[in-house]
Amino acid sequence: MSFFEKLTSAGKDMAKKTKELADITKLNMQISSEEDKIKNKYLEIGKLYYELFSSNPDEKFAEFCAAITESKNKIALLKDQILEIKGAKKCSYCGAEIAKSAVFCSACGNKVANDENTTSDNTEESSETGENTESSQNNNGFEVVVNNYPSENTNDPQQVDSTPTLCPSCNNAVPSDSKFCPDCGNKLE
Repeated sequence: MSFFEKLTSAGKDMAKKTKELADITKLNMQISSEEDKIKNKYLEIGKLYYELFSSNPDEKFAEFCAAITESKNKIALLKDQILEIKGAKKCSYCGAEIAKSAVFCSACGNKVANDENTTSDNTEESSETGENTESSQNNNGFEVVVNNYPSENTNDPQQVDSTPTLCPSCNNAVPSDSKFCPDCGNKLE
C-alpha cells in the first residue's frame, strides 16, 4: 500500500467518523428536545393537578399543594406591598395598576371601589352644598359627575405622568397612556 493510498484511506475514515459524530450530535439534540417536551408536560400536569385538586389533594400531594398555596399567598402580599409603596391599587375589573385616588380605571373605564368615600357619596355631598357640578354618563354607561372648575388634583404626582394630557370632560391631568380618565371615567381618544 503506497503512501497516497494510506492517506486516501485515512481521509475516508476521518470523513466517516466526522459524519458519525455529526449524526450522533443531531440525534442527541433531538433527544434533548423530546426530554424538554416531557419536562414541560410534567409541569403542566402538576399545575393542572394543583388547579383542580389543591383544595382537597391526595395525601401524597398535600404537602406540595400546601407549599404552592403558601408561596402564592406570600407573592400576593409582596405585590400588595409594592402597590402600597407606589401609591397604587389594582382595578378589580381588569387588573390594571391605577392610582389609589382614582375613581375610574384609566385602562378599562370601569368605576373602581375606593377604601374611602365613593364618588356617589361625594356626588351627594356636592349636590347638598350647591357646588357647580353636572351629571352625565360615560361611554360605559356609568354616571359621571363633572366639576365645572379646575381640579385641585392636577399636580398629584400619583396621577400625573411626565407628559400629562388633560381630560376634555373634567380638565384633570391624566397620564398619557390612559384610555379613560381616572377621575371622571370619560373615554380619551
